[in-house]
Amino acid sequence: MKESVRDVKAKRKNRRQHRIFKISGKWPMYLMYLAAAGLLVAGGFAFRNSHPYKESQRSQIIHAGQKLVKASLADGLRGAFGGDEETVLEPMDGNKFLVSGWIDVITDAGAQDRQNYSVILYRDASGNWTTDRVSIIPQM
Repeated sequence: MKESVRDVKAKRKNRRQHRIFKISGKWPMYLMYLAAAGLLVAGGFAFRNSHPYKESQRSQIIHAGQKLVKASLADGLRGAFGGDEETVLEPMDGNKFLVSGWIDVITDAGAQDRQNYSVILYRDASGNWTTDRVSIIPQM
């Protein structure tokens, strides 16, 4: 009759059990508290060294142009503009900028019509964005 390995091997009552990552006592809790405190300190440093978001000059000019176009719409119309990546910004002579893109003009009834727009804008003496010309052209 064959004997199994378990039967052949002598059994010891005081055999030490192999423990992997089993630490007894309060040390694991202390290590966890230390790790949590370290993460909080690191988060505080990251927050302290962070900088507020600053909008680029290109985005500022595009949004100023879109605001002027929206102000030129008739009463009862709203506008939804294309993203900044779909809007063209061209510098012109005399510190002027040409902003062009598309706008979805939406009526109070909910009907919408996509149209192209272009606006030439510049800063006036008080530093505010102003325009001489706003063109909204229906797409065919």
